[in-house]
Amino acid sequence: MKTDSKTAAAPQSALVFEFDDIALGARAIRYEILKGIFGEQGIDFPEPLFVRNCLQSLPHVYLPALVDALQYTSASAEQVAKRLVGETTSRLMQKDASVRADLVPWLDAAHSHGFNVVGISILPSAESIAQHLDFARWNTRLVVASPNDKTLQQTDLWLRAAKAAERNPKNCLAIVSSAESAKGALAAGMNVLAVPDAFTDFQDFGGANAVCDSLKDITPANLFRELAL
Repeated sequence: MKTDSKTAAAPQSALVFEFDDIALGARAIRYEILKGIFGEQGIDFPEPLFVRNCLQSLPHVYLPALVDALQYTSASAEQVAKRLVGETTSRLMQKDASVRADLVPWLDAAHSHGFNVVGISILPSAESIAQHLDFARWNTRLVVASPNDKTLQQTDLWLRAAKAAERNPKNCLAIVSSAESAKGALAAGMNVLAVPDAFTDFQDFGGANAVCDSLKDITPANLFRELAL
């Protein structure tokens, strides 16, 4: 008797992705917001400074040192972090906000193959954003970083995603945009597809199963087959 491929894949596979940066391009939004905040005090905040200081950890971790180094005195680091999160959320809740176009076929393919789909976010409002952008069409589950989390490199964050997916990490494909996320997912035992953006394309994605400039460069079904997912 012929086995339906969707039924065969359903018990074991999952697609895990960076909800903020892979699905929504939030890294660029965060940069523009911080540039605006510091600019209100006449402080220049060029992109290289953002890249050097704001990619290795979460905002509540990197902002204290950054605010101090820039001699920004209009608000505390905690207040800047709160404003950053609030304004990022507001932009992602606007009518013209949308899911990254080249990710949609991957979410569609994963869903049609019977994969569970999980997004990892650092935004407390991730559930509201997901509802606004109709991530329910893929039955998306979310894992939201807690105040105790310091970086997306933390293995336990990706293990929590595997647990949310109810899948063994080795049967998960993580789509990431930063070396930190790649390291965390790899350490958790996941397969990794890296898609760097303009802020992370210089980073080392050693260990990833594949690295591409756009998700259009790889066919989902082919990679699922190659990884035996």
